[in-house]
Amino acid sequence: MIKIDLDKCIKCKSCIRDCFPENIILQNDEISIKGPCMMCGHCVAICPTKAISFEGYEDSEELKNLNYNIEADTFLNFVKARRSIRHFKEKKIEKKIIEKLLEVGRFSPTGANIQDVNYFVIQDELEKFKEAIWEGLNNFTNSDINSLVLKRYKDRFINMYENRFNDDKLFFKAPMLLVITSSSKINGILAADKIELMANMMGLGVLFSGFIEMAINYSEELIKKFRLKRNVTCACMLIGYPDISYKRTAPRKNINVEWL
Repeated sequence: MIKIDLDKCIKCKSCIRDCFPENIILQNDEISIKGPCMMCGHCVAICPTKAISFEGYEDSEELKNLNYNIEADTFLNFVKARRSIRHFKEKKIEKKIIEKLLEVGRFSPTGANIQDVNYFVIQDELEKFKEAIWEGLNNFTNSDINSLVLKRYKDRFINMYENRFNDDKLFFKAPMLLVITSSSKINGILAADKIELMANMMGLGVLFSGFIEMAINYSEELIKKFRLKRNVTCACMLIGYPDISYKRTAPRKNINVEWL
């Protein structure tokens, strides 16, 4: 619920101008809410006197107190330098580091601000989950689904499964798996993308595993565990400390763009 402190309100109408649903009005010389709100928070963020708040939410931070300036070229070079990691050190990730990664996800945008993204951090019980994921991959491999992925990788999946105890080509010794689900796939992907960038900034490496995602969707146990009857798997991220170092950027095709 939105709360308006009329003693603090100076009637500048900034909240009215920035309210996309046009749900804030000036009535009888007072700011008020005329109907259900999408809770996007723009009115809270733009109010110069902090007169608007959301009941049950934490206090908003003042931008003037935050250091959020990043040079554009530095960010571009950072993106160019990132790689998918398939060589991890056998080193556990501290909880405070994981919590910072999740905080990035929490502040990522969602459609209509529904904030429907769920995070499953699997580290302490990863070995138990590995068994179910391997069986899910085996179920997918032996299914009769007409899939280009299965046609292309079936022999590899069979080999991976048969040698899973000797040469793990699915988890690559990563100490943690982050499974992100949502009612809308794009919401989870937006969060996952920002979490990967943050992980790289903190010296971690990430592998987005489509193989694990497919395996989860073919395991009744994991479908129930991750509540996938009403949500979809958005990203499966293996995260850990890289045991590899790259020397240069990877080749990229020319960009496909039309200027209209």
